[in-house]
Amino acid sequence: MKDAGITKHITFHCARHSFATLQLTMGTDIYTVSKLLGHRHLKTTEIYGDLDNPRIIPVYEAIPWMRDKTTKGRRVVTFSKWRVLQDIRLIAIIQHADYYERNSFTKEVADYFSDNLNKMGEHKEEIEIFTTYIASEFAKEISHEYEYLISAAFTEQIVNKGFDGVLYPSVQLDGAGFNVALTPQVADTKIQLEVVEECTAYKYFDKCCIDNDYRAILYPNQTHFEFKKEYDYHAGTDICLQQLGIKSIDDLN
Repeated sequence: MKDAGITKHITFHCARHSFATLQLTMGTDIYTVSKLLGHRHLKTTEIYGDLDNPRIIPVYEAIPWMRDKTTKGRRVVTFSKWRVLQDIRLIAIIQHADYYERNSFTKEVADYFSDNLNKMGEHKEEIEIFTTYIASEFAKEISHEYEYLISAAFTEQIVNKGFDGVLYPSVQLDGAGFNVALTPQVADTKIQLEVVEECTAYKYFDKCCIDNDYRAILYPNQTHFEFKKEYDYHAGTDICLQQLGIKSIDDLN
């Protein structure tokens, strides 16, 4: 601590959490971080990512192959990083009871909502019934697109009231992360594409390693970009295979 010039008191738990969060943010795959922390289950490590692990959420949400523990192989995955230029007005739909303990942000917002709910007087019960129902719609797993109709209709009403979108739990991560649905207008005016990364996802059943291959850094109003090979945070195939516990790339076929 002294060598780093840090004078304030830092607990062991705070240092451990900061280490895990920084590793995930800088691109270290979650399987490696899990091993470094000595976790037996990947779900425990996902909680350390909280809101600061932006890569695991879109992968699990958008690619069923990644969630399927019976599959193996490797695929190219593209990630993007966006800078927020203006405040974004969101409605948080995260007070589902099953997700309360999943991370500190959920607890903070849910507790704030409960405190204000107690001030609603005679309307408290009907507000609680409605918001609980809406929260359940945003927290359910779906099999068909029409099952999104209620959450989509609610979001449309929210946007019509002047909000920019909604923040809701990642069902695929059991509430350990979040999704944000924004309007196209917000995407054009309030956020800006800053970094694009092309990665290789190595998967061996329930284990996964995501390696950084190419990166492009964009400047304001830039519309075209060219990938450059990533050297600083590129592990290589051999390291990824080692993390998966296999010896040859052929084991992924």
